Amino acid sequence: MYQCPNCGGELVFDPSSQQVSCKSCSGKFNPNEVLKDQDSETDEYLDVTIYKCPQCGGEITTTDNTVADFCSFCGAATILSGRLDKTKRPNYIIPFKKTKEDCKNAYTKFTSKAIFTPSEYKDAKYIDSFRGIYMPYWSYNVTQRGPARVKGEKSYRRGDYIYTDHYDIYGDENSYYNGLSFDASSSFNDNISEKIAPFDAKDLVKFTPSYLLGFYADTADVPADVYSDSAADFAAEESLKFIKKQNEVRKYEVKTTAEKAKSALNTKVEGAQPTMFPVWFMSYRKNNRVSYATVNGQTGKVCADMPVSLIKYLIGSLLLAIPLFLLMNSFLVLLPKTILTVVMISALITIIMYNYELAQIIAKDKGEGDLGFLYMRQKNKKNSNANNSNVNDANASKANASKKDEKPKKKKKENNFLILIGVIAIVFFVMFLGYGFVLVLKDFFGDATYSILFFILASVGLIVHVNSTKKLKEIAIKASIPGSIFSCLSLVIGFVICVVNPASDLYYYGAVIVSLFSMFFTLMSMIKYYNILASRKLPQFDLYEGGDDRA
Repeated sequence: MYQCPNCGGELVFDPSSQQVSCKSCSGKFNPNEVLKDQDSETDEYLDVTIYKCPQCGGEITTTDNTVADFCSFCGAATILSGRLDKTKRPNYIIPFKKTKEDCKNAYTKFTSKAIFTPSEYKDAKYIDSFRGIYMPYWSYNVTQRGPARVKGEKSYRRGDYIYTDHYDIYGDENSYYNGLSFDASSSFNDNISEKIAPFDAKDLVKFTPSYLLGFYADTADVPADVYSDSAADFAAEESLKFIKKQNEVRKYEVKTTAEKAKSALNTKVEGAQPTMFPVWFMSYRKNNRVSYATVNGQTGKVCADMPVSLIKYLIGSLLLAIPLFLLMNSFLVLLPKTILTVVMISALITIIMYNYELAQIIAKDKGEGDLGFLYMRQKNKKNSNANNSNVNDANASKANASKKDEKPKKKKKENNFLILIGVIAIVFFVMFLGYGFVLVLKDFFGDATYSILFFILASVGLIVHVNSTKKLKEIAIKASIPGSIFSCLSLVIGFVICVVNPASDLYYYGAVIVSLFSMFFTLMSMIKYYNILASRKLPQFDLYEGGDDRA
């Protein structure tokens, strides 16, 4: 604990004044002037209390005697075990600029726009549990100097032919990127750190432990080389975008890809500085999943896992569906077979979306795209294999361990999962699209049109359903009946009715009603798994040994 020079009270860092403040006498001091003797004598800062969660193994540090009453990473409501230790000193730090009140206001404003979010996520008691944590980052310096060459094309038409000329575009490159930052904690998901970025490197100051007073700090466990390629890729992509905008280059169509631009522009990572960036962090635990809410402690930018309240969603959908139904009923007259066709196409879309949602959950739980997480899992796997090896292959294990760890590859960014409120709009759009599609098919196949179309829809639906069932087994949750089975059965029923071709329209209307109810149950299952997608596995399942979620 750092004591006030005036009264001996406890000191904390005040983001609003950017000074160290005394809790007792309210005195304020320059952080660089409040130092312990040993702080300036070593690369390690001493008297650090390290709290380790007994459930997930996550570690946070603090320089004062604050009691950690819950784990920020897994949300466990328990007093964390603490020990005194010394921690490597980072070179630079961006101090907190947003106070806790600023953080709570930013989060409240963010959740006010999420109308389907459960009420407990907006509860004042929940919001008050935000904790200020300095997250470890690697700050890279990237240079691009020397002759550069990119490939370009120029096409033109002569008569019935199109000619394409190929060019090598030369120039001198002299670019410097300072402060390209990537988080150095395997516990901090890359997806979250990207969404609350950027941090302004202009606010970087030399590190002193005084900035940590009253806050926590996560421990760095990811080496700098894990993200060095990502820093180089980013610099190459940005420089390539800049080159394309130059007047001398605009007349050409640049064909050099972002991957090749890295070598074409002489991109080099000159070094990486260990830094700390401010993040307001909050976790919400439910069963064996945890949701995170983070706020950039410098800019106030918010990123949060937002699940959906089933009741709120149903009410909102009903309020939107009624006027749309009345509007369409006023000018559309559809035959029973056409109505059934449109509903069948909609059922197939819900099956495909359900399958895609399960794939997203699996990818998220495996940590795809999170280089820090993948590195730590790879490292632990190697350590586990080394411990389990016998004496005969000890030398081989030692040789393998001496090799440089293979860097995990970052998965290309994917589009976010379609927001569930858009499902209704998509279904109505498909009704128009399906109606036109049926009219086109009638011109070619006549009376067999519906049988052929329904056979295709049912076949595709069954294939996707089987795939969804396999994916469901990979998710570490007690699986109930697959949600896609309801819509899949409705496709089969529609196909059978179309083949039988009953004279009465009541059969078709009955199939439509059954299909609509089936899609309803599929959509309910989609909301259930969307809420799983909007949360994360507890950390110890993949990274730590000895954790117990029942502790």
